[in-house]
Amino acid sequence: LSFPLAVLAALVSGGVSALGFEPWSLFPLALLGVALLAGLIDMAASVRRAALFGWLFGTAHFTVGLTWIAKAFTFQAKMPPALGWAAVIGLSMFLAIYVALASGLARGIARAGLARVLLLAASWMLAEWLRGWVLSGFAWNPLGAMWIDVPGIRQLAQFGGALSLSGISVLLGGCLRLAVLRSTARMDRAASL
Repeated sequence: LSFPLAVLAALVSGGVSALGFEPWSLFPLALLGVALLAGLIDMAASVRRAALFGWLFGTAHFTVGLTWIAKAFTFQAKMPPALGWAAVIGLSMFLAIYVALASGLARGIARAGLARVLLLAASWMLAEWLRGWVLSGFAWNPLGAMWIDVPGIRQLAQFGGALSLSGISVLLGGCLRLAVLRSTARMDRAASL
C-alpha cells in the first residue's frame, strides 16, 4: 500500500472497529478492523510509522465510539452542537495516543507473525489500563466491551476483567490476519504448480 492508502486504511479500520459497540454490536466488523490494524503494523516501515497507523486507527475508533458526547451537547442550553463534535474529535485524538503506544510497542519489539500478535494483544491491554489511570482516567469503550451481548465470551471477563476481553479481541483479530496470510500463501503456491 502507498502511504496515503495506508493512512486511509487506518482511519477506515478504526471506524469499522467501533461498530462492535452498542448500538450496532457488529463484533465481526470490530475484529476485521483489528485485523487490518495488525496488517498495517506489519507493513509499517518503522516503529514511528506503526505508531502513526495506531494513532489514526484510535482517532477514528474513538470518534465513532464516542458520538454520544456530541449528542449530549445538543441538550445543553446555549451550547452550539459543533462544540460537541470538536470535543469528541479532540478527546479521540488524545485517547488514540494509547493505541499508538500499543502499535509502536508491538512493531518495535516483536517480529511479524504470532509473536507480534501476542505482543500487540498484551500491549493493547497495558495501554487500556494506562488509559484508565494515567493522564485521562477515561476507561470508556475498552475494546473488550464489544462482547457484552455475546453469551459465552462475556463470561470470560470474570477471570481477567474487561482488559482480558480486549486482549482476546486483539488476539482474535491478529489471528484472523495470520489465517488470511496463510490461506493466500497456500493459494499462491497452488497456482504456481
